[in-house]
Amino acid sequence: MIALVCGAALMAPAAQAGARSPASSTPVYFGSSNMQLRVVRTGVTFAFCPSHEMQGEKLNGSTSIFAHSFIDCTTSFNLPVTLSANGDWTQNSTGPTSDPDIDAVSITGVSLTGVVPFGCTFTVTGGAPGTYNRLTSVMSLDPSSPNPGAMSLVASSVSGCMGLVQTGDTFEWSGDYAVDPPL
Repeated sequence: MIALVCGAALMAPAAQAGARSPASSTPVYFGSSNMQLRVVRTGVTFAFCPSHEMQGEKLNGSTSIFAHSFIDCTTSFNLPVTLSANGDWTQNSTGPTSDPDIDAVSITGVSLTGVVPFGCTFTVTGGAPGTYNRLTSVMSLDPSSPNPGAMSLVASSVSGCMGLVQTGDTFEWSGDYAVDPPL
């Protein structure tokens, strides 16, 4: 689990992360400057992160994502929010689109815990759709992207959030992620 501590993120060093890589896998890095998690019911952005980085390993067409850093994340109310990723997530290619340079992708196995200083805590689990542009090496997570598996991110374990987020609420994850090396 990676946690934001006093505005600085803790991420597994590349050498440690590389140690878990089988010989046939490829390290992959994802970096975003505009990651957002928004509650659909209320329209409240519960996390805007000017920096969200993910590290993983590509193997057999999907990427296991095992390290995260969330830096300087805030809510719509300009309150800091601490985000912690729980467990490994997976980036998948879900199929072609009508544009030959764009592939449909998803992030699945998401488990993310948020804590806002006024005592609000919540966990979001599930998956999010997106696209990957092979010309620019950018993965764009966008709720309007093709979503053949009808995946969603759902809130659970909600406490102290004053009705702004409730158990069962759906979240939308959006953000553009530079991918290195290209998928």
